[in-house]
Amino acid sequence: RVRISNLPPERLPHDGLLYLRDANPEHMRVTVDRLKSNPQFYRLIHSERLVEIAQPFVGASEVSHVGFSYPNFRADLPEQFSAEEQKFSLPWHQESSYYKSNASALSSIVFWIPLFDCSTEEGSLELLVGSHLHGEYVHEDYYLDRENKRHFRNQVPDDVVSQFEATTVPVRAGSVLVNHFRTVHRSGSNRSENVRYTLLIRASNIFCKGYCL
Repeated sequence: RVRISNLPPERLPHDGLLYLRDANPEHMRVTVDRLKSNPQFYRLIHSERLVEIAQPFVGASEVSHVGFSYPNFRADLPEQFSAEEQKFSLPWHQESSYYKSNASALSSIVFWIPLFDCSTEEGSLELLVGSHLHGEYVHEDYYLDRENKRHFRNQVPDDVVSQFEATTVPVRAGSVLVNHFRTVHRSGSNRSENVRYTLLIRASNIFCKGYCL
């Protein structure tokens, strides 16, 4: 409590979360989980502005045809903690390989929204340019914890990744990165001293062929 009270406000979301982790990792996990269920999070998910942004991307003729699903809030620690937090990292993959219902790979997009400026240093999203134009790839699936079958992963094979140019997309706080469900992507490595906080929201045209409940 004393360490956190001495922090300047701009460092509280970063150093404060790391202090919680040092004191008790469970405290940090509970804090992040609570951030997924607060009113501000759901106010953003249901905002008219996000629907308006999504509508042309998902090909919806009316805003009422836009459906949101699988909202998530992530807090990714700096890379010196990455070995312990590896379960949160994903290799090169397409969003469509994980989300088979309540979304159509033909029309769905992902909103990637950082709470703070996110550059290459903070590990902004890495994309394979043009990969969304080639359909859905066969992924290699495995568990990080194979013995207990925990932390499932889908991964695009290396020979597919080598066919494309990789690029990192810096995103300013308050901006939205729109990513097609079939774009091969992964989060970069957070080499900064900051926690990378991001909101992820999936949007679909609920009248598109392939959308299913």
